[in-house]
Amino acid sequence: ECELRPQTLPPEAEWSLALQRAGEVFGLTVSSARNASNVATLVDGLRSAAREKSVAVANYAAGLERRLKPYGLDASSNRARTAAACRLLLESLDEAEGMAVVSRLADANLQTSGAAMAAAMSKVNRLVDCLKSPEWEVIELIRKQAPTRPEAASVLSSMAAALGDDEHVTALQEQLTEQHRRALRLLEVPAPAPPPPAPPTDEVVLPEPPKFQIRQVVKRGVAAAGVREALQEVERLLADDPQLRADVECRVFRAEDRDS
Repeated sequence: ECELRPQTLPPEAEWSLALQRAGEVFGLTVSSARNASNVATLVDGLRSAAREKSVAVANYAAGLERRLKPYGLDASSNRARTAAACRLLLESLDEAEGMAVVSRLADANLQTSGAAMAAAMSKVNRLVDCLKSPEWEVIELIRKQAPTRPEAASVLSSMAAALGDDEHVTALQEQLTEQHRRALRLLEVPAPAPPPPAPPTDEVVLPEPPKFQIRQVVKRGVAAAGVREALQEVERLLADDPQLRADVECRVFRAEDRDS
């Protein structure tokens, strides 16, 4: 003896929204007719996608989190929000069974947009590899140059923008390749060194002579005989003209100190 029971189907609004999101986020195409066969097809497709991508999306979200902090970003950036939404959605779909899968997709919080989540999930394996790339370490080498070299600051700023943007807005690997190339070029050309400090000098810097000066007598690094010669010259000038006056200033030092 058999008993026929009607198949429980998701509500029309829920079914329509789930179909729309399945196509937008996962690229799944299922007939819009709301019947048991199509519901089963959609559920199988969603669970398969969840099993296939869950691990890679979790790795992407974790790798992205590690890259954000050095660039002044956090979980509030669009790329990070999208990665988190993808991870939560896949976990939710993988845990559900039957029509609950349809309900969870329809009720999911897509955070940024379906297009953003679709781009992240369709390229997730490449994004995981991108975040592990050694090209990041080359870019980090120029971080210390950023305060004094605008070109270095521009490289870091471009990478920060790419990490903040969703993948469908800015392709992360393409931006990393470009900024890695720029960073290598900067490393090949050393940053200009600051000018060296002026070497110490023993030479006395005389003030500008006043306009009424008659004559200036200068002797550098002389011994006693040289001092007497200079004073004798000054004395002759004063003797020739009683109206003249002289300013006398000298510095005494050891010869070896001047030579060192």
